[in-house]
Parts: sequence; structure tokens; C-alpha cells
Amino acid sequence: MHRTLSRILLTGLTLAGALTIGRQQLIPAAHGQTIPDRPPIERSRVTERISELVRREIVGSFRRERIDELLTGDKVTRMLKGDAVSRDDQIRFGLVAVNGGCSGVLLNNQWAMTAGHCFRSGVARTATITFLGTTVASSHVYAFGGETFTMPPGSKDLRGPDLALVRTAVPFNINGSTTGFRNSVLRTGDSALNDRLLLIYGQGINSLPVGLFPALGSGTYRFGLLQVARESTSFRVPLIEAKPIFNPGPVCAFGDSGGPMFVMEPDGPKIVSIVETGDITCDPPGPCTAQNTTEIRSCKGPKVYNHWETIGDIIATTWNLSAPFVFFDVGGAEWGSMGEINGEVDVNRQPWAASARSSNEMCYNRGFVGGHFNGHQLRQKFGLACAGVSGAAWRDATTAEINATPWPFANVNQTSWAQANRAAARLCEQGGFVGGHFNGHMAASPSGGNLFGLVCYRAPAARFDATVQDLAGPWQVTNVDTVEWAHAARAAHDFCRRRAFQTGFMNGHQFAGGKFGIICH
Repeated sequence: MHRTLSRILLTGLTLAGALTIGRQQLIPAAHGQTIPDRPPIERSRVTERISELVRREIVGSFRRERIDELLTGDKVTRMLKGDAVSRDDQIRFGLVAVNGGCSGVLLNNQWAMTAGHCFRSGVARTATITFLGTTVASSHVYAFGGETFTMPPGSKDLRGPDLALVRTAVPFNINGSTTGFRNSVLRTGDSALNDRLLLIYGQGINSLPVGLFPALGSGTYRFGLLQVARESTSFRVPLIEAKPIFNPGPVCAFGDSGGPMFVMEPDGPKIVSIVETGDITCDPPGPCTAQNTTEIRSCKGPKVYNHWETIGDIIATTWNLSAPFVFFDVGGAEWGSMGEINGEVDVNRQPWAASARSSNEMCYNRGFVGGHFNGHQLRQKFGLACAGVSGAAWRDATTAEINATPWPFANVNQTSWAQANRAAARLCEQGGFVGGHFNGHMAASPSGGNLFGLVCYRAPAARFDATVQDLAGPWQVTNVDTVEWAHAARAAHDFCRRRAFQTGFMNGHQFAGGKFGIICH
């Protein structure tokens, strides 16, 4: 903690101790007499005095943060006492509760940001968002990262930032309007954030004390101050880590997940992160809970500023999860955030299996079963076809199943897209589906061999045998085993579009007479 602030708090604790002196206590006088003591110092006067000292020191120590207007005396008083933030601050910063147990922040009147781990994996993602006592159900949830398919439902993914975006069914009315509210995301970070002051908000349910007095109540938004310390690399992706100027207590503990961290910029506060976890001490040691956490040494969260472009793209769109198939133009920033890009973000330069994993994740993050690229790209926008539960099904295919087909392989990263698609077609057809493809994921099976993510398509998808003449044009295909996956994807897409489908993919089969299997959906 800042040394001067430590002295202020020590002084405050001394003053606060005077609050316990009874009015009738007698104090020995210099000449052996006793005189009544002075009336005790009122608690409110002590808090106000300490708050002003604290505010003056913070403003002086962090001049570059321009927080004079923001860090009011009332805000500091509430922070020191552990009281709930004011209604005005809840409105100004768009503070919400997510699913009743997580914190979150509005980006606009209809989209909120929270932590990805606030949602279970393996089940349809839904949410309720509560703002100033009004609760609205979600219409869309985008959870970054997605589930690693070999994990059981309820477990968390090993990729991607711990973020989720939630769109409410109807916008919130803020200051008399359902439009116009905006919370901006910081666009640069890392070294530029070193030693910066962060404002953190959360509404966790716990019994940690904060500041001079015990925290009162639970499940209400409180405020704290952090100073950026370093990058934390102990998690699946690097996190921003910030240490409390004052122990933030209830604003970085259980129930605070998704609570926003703001940095002050010349044009106002910007979201820099949300609460994912913290460096905490528990007594007794072991699994930490809201009841046994005794100290919070730092707060950690994803680098939201690395994803500002992706966030902007996502909240500008909507989608229909009940539809069998939905088509998107996704940005290069979103594709890059999947963590599968090696080199240039270009469908013609990325391996098929890595591209399959990325496309599957972007569809899964939106709540779909899976999907694939259509091979087309224009000005860093990429065609993405997603399949819903009414149009497709996902399952694990085993090594033994794949080896039983005429097109065996052991590693998706070392086989051609055409051979993998032929094996997928056989397995999906055996299950009564029109066709399918692998989603690029592969992991060891507990029973030996590997598991491979398989997406199988049902009607209204349809299979066609396209001729060489059908595929004539810029994406001519004469041999599926020598053509690149993106070229073949473009050929299938254009073929299916001419037949009134949204898109399609080649199933890897080619027959005598120059015919090629295509699945349109």
C-alpha cells in the first residue's frame, strides 16, 4: 500500500478508536483530580475527515489519472465504509448483476460484459441481467473461448479470454432513453498501463472487511481502487494484475466475477478488464470460499483492450439460434482471438484443421453446434456458416471408428481435408445424417486412441453430385486431393448458392466421370 495512505489509515484507526470511549469515562487530571472527558468524536466526522485526507492523497499521487471529478468525497467515504456505491454511479458506470451471482457492466443499453466462467459449458447459454432492480432475460450470449469438447459439461475451456457478452431481449431505459448509453473499451494497454490507477466495481457476497469498517450487507455493488502491477502469466492466457491501494475486500472476491475495472483517460473512463480471479489467502487452507477468504493481495482479469475490435463486431450483430443454419461475415480480429492463427489472417494461408477449429469456436461461442468457413474473404471479413441444433449434431468420433472407414487417419493436423471429409461423410451417413465434417479438435481418449470432434448435418441439408461443368468458373475443381481446402470451399459455396442454399462444403468424394460430392445447407 502507498506509504502516505498507510499513515492516513493508521491515523484514521486511532481516531476511530476514540469512538469507543464512553461519555461518562473519567480521565485522571494532572493534580490528581478527575474531570469528565470531552464528548466522543462522532463516527461520521471521523469518516469524513479520513475520507478527505485519503481523497487528497490519491488525487495528488495519481495526477495523471484526472480523477478529481470522479473521485468525490462521497465515493471515498463509501469505499472506506464498505457501503454500496451510489445510484448515480451505478447508472454512470452501467453496473449490473448477471444470473444473480456474477457482476457485469453494460456496454450499451442492450449489451453487457461479464466473465465467461459465469456460464456453464455444454448447455445452452442463457442469462438474466439486473440493472437498478429491473431484470431482463438474454436474447444472445457470446462466450469467448468455447468448451474443449473432450471435457464433461460444466467444466471450462482451456483457450481464449474469460469473457462473455450478453444481449438482453429488450434494452434498458437509462436516463429516460433506451438508446445512447455507452461504455467504451480501452484500445491500448500492457506497458502503457504500468502503475496506472484502476477503479474496480463488484457486488460479491462475502464477509471480508474493507477499509476502516466491516462491510455491511452483501450482494450490492461496492467500489475499490487498484494499481496495475504486472502481467500475470500463470493462467491459460496472460492476464492483467492489479494490487489494491486499499484492500478492495468485497470488490474482488466471490460474486465479483465480471465486475469492471476502469482506467481514467482524457475523454473519460474506459473498461480495461473485468474480474476473473485474484491472489487470495484462505483460512483454513484448501478450497477458497466466500466464508474462508481472509485476504486479497491482487485482482486479475483478461486484457479486454486486446479484444475491443472483436467486441465491437459482435455487439453490432444478432442471430437466430432456432434456425438450422445461419451465415456470418466475421472479422479478422475475431478469428485471430481464437488463438489458431499462424502467420497471415488469410483463408488461403491457414491449414484446414486449424481453420476448422477457429470456425467451430466462433460458431460455438454464439451458441451453435459448430460450423465452417465458406472460403470467401473480402477486406478482412470471412464467410462463416454456423449450424444450429435443428440443423446438425455434434459428437466425438473415436480412432477405432475412423480406422474402420476406408479413409483412416490418426491426426487431423497431418491428414488432408479431403480424406478427413470422406471419413466424416461415412460416419455421419451411418448415423442417418446427410453428411458432415470434422471440427478440427482432437484429444486423447481415456480408453486409448484419440477423440475427434465430428459435426453431422441433417435435413434441410442436402447432398448433390456436382459435375466438372457445374464447378466451372473461378473455383474450378478437378481433383479434391490436390486442391486447397479454401478453394474447394469457395467452389461448394457458389454451387450451393445457385441452388438457393446459404452455403455448403465438399464431402471429399469424387467419382468416375468427374462428379464431386457436395453437402448444401
